[in-house]
Amino acid sequence: MDREWWYSKEDALCVPGVCQGLMVTQEEKFILVPAGGSAEISCTQDSDNLQMFWYQQKAGRGLQLLVHSQGPGKDQTMEGVYGDRWRLDRDAIAKSKLTLTGAKTEDAAGYFCATSTTDTEQTIDAATKLSLAAVN
Repeated sequence: MDREWWYSKEDALCVPGVCQGLMVTQEEKFILVPAGGSAEISCTQDSDNLQMFWYQQKAGRGLQLLVHSQGPGKDQTMEGVYGDRWRLDRDAIAKSKLTLTGAKTEDAAGYFCATSTTDTEQTIDAATKLSLAAVN
């Protein structure tokens, strides 16, 4: 069952009917990646908001911003340490794709896509859980 969540900079999450938001869809729900492998996570929004965000959430931790996209064709600079192996592609206003190369154990986490009409409040819907497979 799909659920819609609203995220704000104050780390508040709200359920449908309490907060108004936009629909964000991530097709991939679970991805198993071998160490050193690659993964792609796609995201689609049901509006034409310029602002899109990607977050990482490791077990027991809060959301960490990976990238804030201000529109297709704009600079899609990854935050901090994420720039080495992560890349964001956003060719269309309603779609973005997060790509990981050279997967490491520390990449095992939940990944959330969000959209917003501003850069201060985001709508988060589904998530993708990325796990690393043991390689013999």
